[in-house]
Order: sequence, then structure tokens, then C-alpha cells
Amino acid sequence: MRFVGSFFLLSVAFISGYWLNTNFRFPDSSITQDLSPKTKVNRDKPYLEKKFSDLNGDLVSLKKWEAKLTVINFWGTWCPPCKEEMPLLSRLSEKFKYKNVQFIGVALDDLKAIRSFLESHPVAFPILWGATDVSLFMSELGNNFGSLPFTVVIDSQNVILFTQLGEVKEEAFSKELEKLVKSM
Repeated sequence: MRFVGSFFLLSVAFISGYWLNTNFRFPDSSITQDLSPKTKVNRDKPYLEKKFSDLNGDLVSLKKWEAKLTVINFWGTWCPPCKEEMPLLSRLSEKFKYKNVQFIGVALDDLKAIRSFLESHPVAFPILWGATDVSLFMSELGNNFGSLPFTVVIDSQNVILFTQLGEVKEEAFSKELEKLVKSM
């Protein structure tokens, strides 16, 4: 029964993400959600204390990797835009690691599929995974669609500084990270 629930959740997330990605294109790829005080994202929540399973099955807190900025990318092996952006996220992870920026991938997927994907597409940042817990956390972070990919930047004080639903573009996201690093 748990498999059926996970399969249903993954199917809904995939279909929603695919539909949004094909039907909603913004002319400016650097558009992000408005995170002004009127937004319903709870900025006082200890987001980085959230725990997910690592590739060994151990529960790991997002704060394990202490950094001024934490970039969390939610993805799935079944999500074409997610797979497309993994190499650029890996490059950006390498570029910004000396600026105290930590990238973490959080997969909405099963462990076997993740391991298989990473064997042929290694990345330069840690990967965690889950199912329903990942979807609920994305909602807490402002992803009300539950779609993938979804990228969030959180500072060490648990303040959400940036969110983007859909693929990030390397140049625009790199500029955004540079701006955030300089403001820290």
C-alpha cells in the first residue's frame, strides 16, 4: 500500500511539473517568487533542521553542512528538467563552495532510481531523498504546486532568500548567488 501511495504522489508531482513547465514560460528566466513580508512563507521556522535520508539510509539534517547560504534543489530522476539542470548545479556548487555556499539535492524519488542516476550522472554536492516528507517540506518553503524542479536559497538564520519553481538558468542563478553572497 505504501508503494501505491508513493507512486501516486510521484505521478501527481510529475504531471503537475510537466504541465507547469510546458504551459508557463516566463520571458525573464530570473523571475522568482516574491518573498516580501506579505508572503505566506514562515521565515521563523527552523528549515535547516529538517532531516531526510542520505544514500546510506541514515537521517541527516540539512544543517549538517554549515554554510552562510544553503541552496536546496528538489528534483526527481523521472523529471526531465530536473535531470537537465543537475550538471549546471554541480558546476555552480564547485564555483561557490569557497564562498561558503552549500548545495544540497533533495530527491522526491526512491533510493534505487537515485543511485542508478548518480552512477551515470555524478554531482558535486550531497543528495538526500524522501517521499511525502519532501512534498510537505516543499510546501512549507512556498512551493504550493508541488512541482519539480524547485530551488530554494536559505541563509544560516533560516531566512528564505530566493525560490524558483522550474529550471534555474546558469547565468541568471549565478548572478543571483553572487548578489546574495555579497549581501551576507
